[in-house]
Amino acid sequence: MNTDLLKKKLHKDSDGYQDAFDAFEAFKKENGMQGDEHGSSDKSSSDADSGQLDVQELGMVNRFKAQKKHFVWHFVILILMAVLVIYRASIASYNVSAVNWVCFIFFFVIQYVDHYFSKKKYNHNGALLQTVKIASLVSVVLVMGSFDFEGVMSAVCSLLYVVLVLEYLECVDITSSEIKDRVAVLTSAIYIAGCIVMSLIIGHKVNFVDYAMFIITAGVLVFYLVQQVYNHIDQFVGYIITLNQRNTELTSANSSINDQSRKIKEAVDLLGVQKIELSKAYETISRHSSEMELNNEILNIITEQKDMVKFTKQITETISYGVDKVKICGLFIDGAMNSPVFPLANVCVPGDKDKDVKEKLISKASDILADIHNFDSVYAVDIGDIPSPYSDVCNAGVKALMRIQIQIEGSMCGGIIIGVDDIKYFDEDTKNFYLNIATQIGIGVNNSNLYATMENLATKDGLTGIYNRRHFNKLFNDYVTDAMDNRYPIAAALFDIDKFKNVNDTYGHSFGDLVIVTVAHIADEVVRAHGGILGRYGGEEFIMAFLNMKSDELMPIVTEIHEKIKAVELDHNGETVKVNVSIGVTDYPNICANPAELLNHADSAMYYSKQHGRGRITLDSDEVRKEVIM
Repeated sequence: MNTDLLKKKLHKDSDGYQDAFDAFEAFKKENGMQGDEHGSSDKSSSDADSGQLDVQELGMVNRFKAQKKHFVWHFVILILMAVLVIYRASIASYNVSAVNWVCFIFFFVIQYVDHYFSKKKYNHNGALLQTVKIASLVSVVLVMGSFDFEGVMSAVCSLLYVVLVLEYLECVDITSSEIKDRVAVLTSAIYIAGCIVMSLIIGHKVNFVDYAMFIITAGVLVFYLVQQVYNHIDQFVGYIITLNQRNTELTSANSSINDQSRKIKEAVDLLGVQKIELSKAYETISRHSSEMELNNEILNIITEQKDMVKFTKQITETISYGVDKVKICGLFIDGAMNSPVFPLANVCVPGDKDKDVKEKLISKASDILADIHNFDSVYAVDIGDIPSPYSDVCNAGVKALMRIQIQIEGSMCGGIIIGVDDIKYFDEDTKNFYLNIATQIGIGVNNSNLYATMENLATKDGLTGIYNRRHFNKLFNDYVTDAMDNRYPIAAALFDIDKFKNVNDTYGHSFGDLVIVTVAHIADEVVRAHGGILGRYGGEEFIMAFLNMKSDELMPIVTEIHEKIKAVELDHNGETVKVNVSIGVTDYPNICANPAELLNHADSAMYYSKQHGRGRITLDSDEVRKEVIM
């Protein structure tokens, strides 16, 4: 800040700041703060227009100003005090003791030190300032206590003491009212303590001025103490109010926290409920997804599989291995047209934990079908106590069993059993799921029967049920291809019912059909048992073939068929009718080098049997063919 600007600012208060500024200018001159004493480098700073006024310097100006103002007053009072002492000592014959002079000299020394330090030292040492000021106050009390001049001396000392106190307050530049209160208490305490000490030690006589000052200072102390008590009470009340407010805030916060905690607990409970519901929904969705996959697999089996044996096996395995809790699944079919076994049964125990259970249930297929047939409803569920004939399933860990009828157009054609290890497994949804599967299985059985019917119409002879000539030729061609690819032998036989025309003419065509059916069933049973194929070649002619078999291996089979046919006795209106056949046997490649000629070779051998007495078996050879041709 430029000094010109400072001057303008100080001129705002001509009675105050102007004096302080003048004092500051004098102070600078006394301490060499102008001119060339600072060297050439400080020439610019000595210019009044460009000089800077430090904050500390401004504080020193204020202190010096206050010191100067009060010094005049207490110096005048001090002169009066000295005149009074001289007057009393010379005229009033007052005996000035050594203590009086010591106290008086100490007072003057302290005043000189105060004046000396106020010019140089107080600006940078606040502690020194306070020490000297307190010493001044003590020195005045000592003077007042040592001189017993009644009220006049006490009044002069008291006035000086007040001036010093005011000077002290202004010089220390205290801005805090609390610190000022403490300074007032300190100065009052010094005055009272000094008076009491001097009265006790020197024997100072207390006068009315002393009483007045004592009362005033005591009043200041009492006022301060009352004020302090009031402040402490006020602080305590404020503290209590603050505590109450904080307690209210804490109570409100606690209530808010409790509300938040309750809401959080409710939210957690709600989340828990929702989690349980979501878990149940997930389980339901997973179960429905698994059920849909299982349904799709069963639909694929129903659509693609026409063989009932394979059909039942695939269904039981799909259910057993497709559902975790299923320990056993059994499927029992009665009346499957294309099944060689009646009733048809298949049981699956996952992992084959107990093969005995599987075998025992299959052996009880007829009893199981009879039990299921007698249901009052479409299904039955048994929990814990498993009835006969299903009690063996308990050995496989089954705790709950569901038995369901399989129906085709309202009529029972079989049954399915599902065994699980969970007594709570069969709820309404699960029951409906397995009832739906049973319905699909019924459709599959019906489709298989329809397929078997259509296949029989296309491949089987309508009278005998064995292969017709067209389908037999297809199968035989497959035999030929396989034999040529793998160098397998093929054995074949052709046979004809002897004198069949006489049977028709004598007993009628119906009886003739009976003879054909009887011969066909006997031959079919034996041929199937040995793994061959049998077909109706003509009206009363039949053909059989065996892959990977030679003629010497076929001869015992043909002989068995021949013997069984000869042993048959058919009744016609009380008359016993016997039947016989003529048979020709050949093979490839031992006898017939060309497999395409096998059937012709067998036909030649059969005609040889007919031409040589009928009811016999002839093995193909070159001689046989030559004779038949001749």
